[in-house]
Amino acid sequence: MSAVLHPARVQDIAELRQLYFEVYGHGYPVPLGSDPAVMRRLITDGTAHWLTARTGGVLVGSAVVLTEPGSRIGKLVGLAVHPGHRGGGLASRLTGAVCDEAFATGRLDSVYATVRVVTEGPQHVVVRNGFRPLGLLPNAVEVDGCETLALFARYADGVLAHRAPVAHVPERLSALLSAAGRGVGIDYSGVDHTDAPDAPCLLPDRQVHTDVGAGGADVAVEADGADRAVGADGADRADVPVGADRAGGQIELIAAPAFVRRRFLELFPRADARFFPLHTPNAVLVAGDGRFEAYADLDPVAGSCALVAVHPCPAAVAGALETLIATVTRAGADYVEALLPLADAEALRVFLDSGFVPSALYPAMRRVPETGHDPVGDLDRDQCGEPGSPRGRAPCHDRGGAPGRPPGGDLDRDQCGEPGRLPGGDLDPNQCDEPGSPRGRTPGHDRGGAPGRPRAEDLGRDRFHDYVVLSRTSRQIDFRSAAVSPLLQPYLGAYLSAWTATYLPLPEVSR
Repeated sequence: MSAVLHPARVQDIAELRQLYFEVYGHGYPVPLGSDPAVMRRLITDGTAHWLTARTGGVLVGSAVVLTEPGSRIGKLVGLAVHPGHRGGGLASRLTGAVCDEAFATGRLDSVYATVRVVTEGPQHVVVRNGFRPLGLLPNAVEVDGCETLALFARYADGVLAHRAPVAHVPERLSALLSAAGRGVGIDYSGVDHTDAPDAPCLLPDRQVHTDVGAGGADVAVEADGADRAVGADGADRADVPVGADRAGGQIELIAAPAFVRRRFLELFPRADARFFPLHTPNAVLVAGDGRFEAYADLDPVAGSCALVAVHPCPAAVAGALETLIATVTRAGADYVEALLPLADAEALRVFLDSGFVPSALYPAMRRVPETGHDPVGDLDRDQCGEPGSPRGRAPCHDRGGAPGRPPGGDLDRDQCGEPGRLPGGDLDPNQCDEPGSPRGRTPGHDRGGAPGRPRAEDLGRDRFHDYVVLSRTSRQIDFRSAAVSPLLQPYLGAYLSAWTATYLPLPEVSR
């Protein structure tokens, strides 16, 4: 019997909770599937597109696209299919239907999903529905130990054709741009990759163990020594103590969500001066000398920290990122990520020089109206306190962004999209519509525009800016058990290349 799809209703909450319980058991950690008050709000306040699937009147599936006022980005979360109804294409059908509904409003430019890579099934589900691979986020979530997530996005018609061009990026992003060219179909060959001399970088002593099998993903990266400071030439820098703020001073962590939100809105009062899709900062890291405030979405349960924004600008944390990372690690976050405009070469270099690795590229992430505030406009010398700073790049208060993994959902190996920090559990991979199972619908990228989706001519002269996700983890990265599909293989190669260039000086790499 074919399942019938309906919008979620308040009276469905009890059955929805039961569905998530049957899939994941006790202790489900995500409010979307366990907290009746949160579920009621999402169903009634208009910020979520929530579909349920029923067979014979019994609720057997669920999928959600989260949105927020003022943002043109959505996130696919909460995709769950009852164990007795997997393998028939329902996960794919729910995914396509809920995304079509979200795009039909005309208020979204893209929807993205973070997908666990324990099996390839969830990757096939989103790709069949028009999602494109954007990168890998190693150790981004704590489930059964640290797990890697894959980032995918689906775009409204015409969005990618209206990207703002980028003339120059740091050379260390070249492998990621090449992978994105293959994964998304964007030609970055004309971008200048010449790089300024690298600043000394604080690097841990590491080894990379590579044993690439037929799947191309049998790789482990592990720490085996004490941290040390390394210069651009690979030489030890005994004069730079690891973990020290080279600019002096300590960093204080204030984890008071209500205060942090008020302070954040005081510093960033204009909606167009903020860019943190589906993120709300709940902590602020303040330099002892007051030169910057870094706002973060800190999640000790998931073991992650997303740097949402920095005042006065991301580049202001130069020399202090080691201390900042040590501070959030003590607060329970082993994984830190940041989202920066691809056009902001200076801020990118600050993070790259502090051991952050380019992990994903989100093309056309941010829409800038023709007459609106341009996040890659002029830079006032007072914004960063840097007399003589070059103009023609992003204003400081605009360049911090929401990192790649917003709260509320990662597509799971178990349900092709269960949200949040998921309990583990091995289930039949056919639930995720592995190749050969019924797809239930035509791939999104083959269908043309769904009714109501914005067309290219609707976009006028608006332009879309590319963003880069950079990440850093203090725990071992192990790709040996990752199920990386062929579409993601270029991103795996790009990450390994960037990691090696960051953490292994050339004299130590044997050929």
